[in-house]
Amino acid sequence: MIYAYMQENTMRGINIENSSLIKLLQESKMEESQIFVDGIDSKERPDLRKLIKTVIKSKDTLIVRSIGDISNNFNDLIKTLTYLEKNGIELVSLEEPEYAYETYYLALKDFMRIDSYWKDVKRIKGIEKAKLEGRLGRKKDTTKISDAIKLYKLGYKIKDIKRITGISTSTLYRELKNIDRE
Repeated sequence: MIYAYMQENTMRGINIENSSLIKLLQESKMEESQIFVDGIDSKERPDLRKLIKTVIKSKDTLIVRSIGDISNNFNDLIKTLTYLEKNGIELVSLEEPEYAYETYYLALKDFMRIDSYWKDVKRIKGIEKAKLEGRLGRKKDTTKISDAIKLYKLGYKIKDIKRITGISTSTLYRELKNIDRE
């Protein structure tokens, strides 16, 4: 069975050119029950989710205008492509006919791996820079800490001090340890 999915132009400022897909659907006389449409502003994409999770089966074909139409973001695209591949569903894109489904899937997995690597490098460089500049970690809330110490000296229990000041147990014990040294 062949199914089609497209996004409808429902947002101002964004115009998806669906004419090639609409023309194909008209020429092939595809039944309305085989066509699924969501608005471009729909983050949940209920028709796409319904199509993928309950309608389309192994050895069926899904026709889309573009691969980008089946996801909201990069991770969502990988999940959707993985699901389609695992379930033996063929994906055909009108705007990217030169790529086979497996090519998309493998290329995107590589891009995700590379993207993850560069994010890790950027994070590590940021940590090193912060260490060198002496600004690693969160700033201490000195007001809360001094209030917590005052409450401790007045005989309040640790759990009550935590509840009243919002300071964590580890921060409180660390500060009390520093006071005992003075």
